[in-house]
Amino acid sequence: MIKINRPVGIPQKLLIEGAAADKINRSNYDQNPNSYISLQFEFEILNKIYGHDTVKSVLRTAQFGKCCFCEKDQKEEDGAVEHFRPKMGFKDQRKDKLTKPGYYWLGYTWSNLLFCCKKCNGAKCKGNLFPLRPKSKRARNHSDDLSLEDPFLIDPATIDPNDHIYFDEHLVGFRTDYGRESINVLKLDRPELNDLREEHLSNIKRAIIIVSAGKYFSPEVVDREKEFLIKAQLPTAKFSAATKAFISKSSAILGGLI
Repeated sequence: MIKINRPVGIPQKLLIEGAAADKINRSNYDQNPNSYISLQFEFEILNKIYGHDTVKSVLRTAQFGKCCFCEKDQKEEDGAVEHFRPKMGFKDQRKDKLTKPGYYWLGYTWSNLLFCCKKCNGAKCKGNLFPLRPKSKRARNHSDDLSLEDPFLIDPATIDPNDHIYFDEHLVGFRTDYGRESINVLKLDRPELNDLREEHLSNIKRAIIIVSAGKYFSPEVVDREKEFLIKAQLPTAKFSAATKAFISKSSAILGGLI
């Protein structure tokens, strides 16, 4: 996970249709809140608005085509528009029953949307999980103050994950409680993800060996591997957080060669 920069400009689909739908939901709640609290009525949050191609493409581009949580590239997958705060209902723990309504008033809110892979967004990972730190006050409707919440889950659009999560080769570890809970909620240590990072880092290791033993290879080969190592650390590259951490630890071997 790396810090991402969500564009300031809000897609027109959200500004027009999203804002109108949001206004209706807020008005309906104000007219009869007990009907929604008792689940007699439920909110309608339309994927055709928040997940529209014009919204999804902006998020995908801003995140360099990678999942906002695991950094797996989505070239061969479609990905999904994810609500940081769950729109329909939420759970504090995976075993809990879903509590409704969710953050209905953020269903079309730009600052609540991210682009992620279907695994991270799925029920076995984040799903509707949104735990808060103890003594934090959860917002239950659009009149409540969101600033009173202290989510355990890291929002990569507002927080630098590097302050809370680190990598030891392909394995992820935590520096803080926020990091620990984010790893648990998102299952950033799931076996298939560990395998993908390990496979990726094997290519990084090979490149480091070639660059550090440059005299045994042609200048063209060494230059190619140097370029690969430089590009692999950019935010555009998959698993760039793990890559940067590994290359940083290999600095003694590289001796300033890149």
